[in-house]
Amino acid sequence: MQPELSWQSLGRHRYRVDGDTLWAVALDEINAEEGLLMCEKLLQVYREHGYVFEILDVRQGGAMGAEARRVNAAWHRDHPIEVEVIVLGANVILRTVVTLLSNAVRLLGRSQLRVQFVASEEEALARVVSLRDKRRSGASS
Repeated sequence: MQPELSWQSLGRHRYRVDGDTLWAVALDEINAEEGLLMCEKLLQVYREHGYVFEILDVRQGGAMGAEARRVNAAWHRDHPIEVEVIVLGANVILRTVVTLLSNAVRLLGRSQLRVQFVASEEEALARVVSLRDKRRSGASS
């Protein structure tokens, strides 16, 4: 049995790192500074593993203002990392914004940012397990 990981604050939000996975819970709109802090956490995990899974729980918030979106896209342009983002609980508007942002990051930057949307934590965990297994089987071929 794995020990319970403790949540840490990130501005108005919280996060925890579990190996190659960054869990983040957005409790309100994400501003530019908070977005940059989250990107730096992603970079730390990426440097350790060569990739990173992010489970982003937006059931209580998660929108990003225009400045936060610009800063996020610029950061990803300057930091070519591979991120699999699993967004938990996004409504239709947030799904559209996240999809547009991830497409812009891919088109303008060097990051490999892939996004999937899920409705539950169980589904998010299952996606991470599946993606991790795919990665491992690809690495061993």
